[in-house]
This record gives sequence, C-alpha cells and structure tokens, in this order.
Amino acid sequence: CSVSRAGLLSGRIPSTFGFMYNITDRGDVDEGAGLPTNVPTLAERLKPMGYDTAAFGKWHQGSSPKYYPTKRGFDEYFGFLAGESVYATPDTPGIITTPTSADRYKPGEREGAQRLFEGPDMTPVAQPHKYLTESITDHAVDFIDRKAGGKNPFFLYLAYNAPHWPLQVPREYYDRHSEIKDPKRRTYVAMIDALDQGVGQVLKALDDKGVRDDTLIVFLSDNGCPVQFGYCTQTHPWGAGKFTYLEGGMRVPFMAAWPGHIIAGQRIDTPVSSLDIVPTVLDAAAPGRALPTGLDGIDLMRTLGGTAPATRRFFWDQRPVQAMREGRYKLWRSLDWKQVKLYDIEADPWERTDLSMKLPKEAARLE
Repeated sequence: CSVSRAGLLSGRIPSTFGFMYNITDRGDVDEGAGLPTNVPTLAERLKPMGYDTAAFGKWHQGSSPKYYPTKRGFDEYFGFLAGESVYATPDTPGIITTPTSADRYKPGEREGAQRLFEGPDMTPVAQPHKYLTESITDHAVDFIDRKAGGKNPFFLYLAYNAPHWPLQVPREYYDRHSEIKDPKRRTYVAMIDALDQGVGQVLKALDDKGVRDDTLIVFLSDNGCPVQFGYCTQTHPWGAGKFTYLEGGMRVPFMAAWPGHIIAGQRIDTPVSSLDIVPTVLDAAAPGRALPTGLDGIDLMRTLGGTAPATRRFFWDQRPVQAMREGRYKLWRSLDWKQVKLYDIEADPWERTDLSMKLPKEAARLE
C-alpha cells in the first residue's frame, strides 16, 4: 500500500530512496516512517506551475506532521493517514459488515492514524455517520465545483481506500448483488460498486463544469487481490497475489481518459507502470518543458502514440526478495534463500514453471 503510493506520487522506483516496506502505523504514529521529504511529490512539482492541489482519502505516506499532505504540496486534505480504516462506525445505520477469517480486530471506532483528518493543520474530524467512500467522493466533487473554471488549473489525488479490508458497505449496494452467494465476495463486489458510483459522480462534476475535455483522468488500483481474505478469484492466473511478485499481485486495472488526446475505447498491450503517471502529467501540464531528472517512468502519451520503447525493464525490490521483468520474462530472486527463478509469463501466466535451469544464460543476464 504505502510502497506503491510512494512510487505513484514520486515517479521513482521506491527502493531508490530506501522505501521498501509498508508503514505499519495502524493505530500509532511512527515518527520516522514516511515518504522522504527530499523526494518531491507530483503535487510539489505542480504547485510552482500554478496548480491548485488536493488529496482526499488514504494517505499512508507517513502520519507525523512533517509528512502530512499539506506539507507535501497539497493545498487541501481530507482522509486518514494509516494504511487502513473502517468505512463506518458501528452506529452508522444501514451498513453491512462482513467478517473474514483474517480479521485482526473488530471494525469499530477509528484510532490513532486511522482517524479522519482534514485541513492544513491536521485537524481531527468527528466520527461522521456516513460511509467513507461517499464522504471521499463528496470532498472530490466539492473541490471540482470550486476549482473548475477558476483562474488556476487543478490537480486532484483521489485515493479511495475501497475495496481494502474491512468488508463494509451500505445495504443498498449489498442488495444489488444477491446473485453472489458467498457473503465475503458479495460485500467485496458491492464495495467496488460503491466506488464505481463515486467515480461516476466525479466524472459528472467534470462534465457539469464543462472541463471534462481539458482534464486528464487516470484510474488504477495499487495491487492485486489478497487471497487470505477469501474473496479472490483463484481460478484466474491473475486472480490473487497481493504481497507477492506474482502477476496477480502486480497486474492491476489501469485506465486513462483525455478527450481530444486519447482515443476512446482502445486497449494497449504494451506494459506500463504507475511510475509513468508523474512524467505523463508533467508533460501534459507543460508540453516541451524538460522533465525532471531521476524519474523512472515514461510519458504514457508515447505509449499511446506507439513511440514507447518496444521492451522495458521493470524492477521491484522488497529485500530479501527482488524481481524484474523484461519482455516476456520475469526473474525472481531471494537473497536469503539464494534462489533465482525465471518465468515466461506469456506462456505460463500462473508462473508455475521455473526456467532458470533450462535458460541459464537468460537468467544470468537478467540477474
């Protein structure tokens, strides 16, 4: 969660600045853990270009004041600072809460960094009797309503926590999916439905304000499905894999829309990364301006235009386990176990057949 966000917000491979592990500040504040303050966020790069900026939802880039979003280039913030939080307090009417075998504690009142905060001064928010996904949407729509058509362009980082654990959803969404008999998966799908409704409201706000054609929108997930909660689709090779380097852990939904610049309805098979968002946005905001040095992504408009490199290298590093992909091959290495495994993910999307002995030269080259 926190590592993928560090990459998305910085445009850099997180291990290059020492960020390799999740911040585990579930209820407490870890003063030393966070996105290093000398690593600029996308918001910090856009502010000098005249952008109004906001972040709403999950932060997970550090919960001490120096890491707070309004200290990292964002003018506005509403959300929680930890890796997870409940969607609704127990006294919120109409909420379905579905337990799982991996629950660590019963969903209840928010505590520590799980509490809701807002404003420039990290002001705690009273426990609202509302579903959190809907509250996050409300803040996003309000920001668009206030900023669209103003003198400054705007950047909105909308970080929904849905469908992260715990499994909670309003009954109206749960009742829509009676065809799903497993209550865990039914709740999970209903949470995604509620998320989709929120995205629809955001798009409608852009339409209503007449700025949809001028707005680049990127939508993606941060990781694959966590199998331990019991609602993943393991019949598909990418149906589970969070916390792993399996394709199911790293292949995620990734969509972009920008009328007049991106042709609607096309599907691009060239691999891309969340690291590509920062250079794409910066190039869109200031065409022709040189990109900052040190970025590890590329402008996605090159991919959409067919001018991206035919083969790219992708690296993941959460030592003692590391991985890389180049073309159809993925190499996995354990420093502790002193093992190397090589997979052809086009022929073997399940990653069940280790080819390191059969293709030793390819394995050695990638290692």
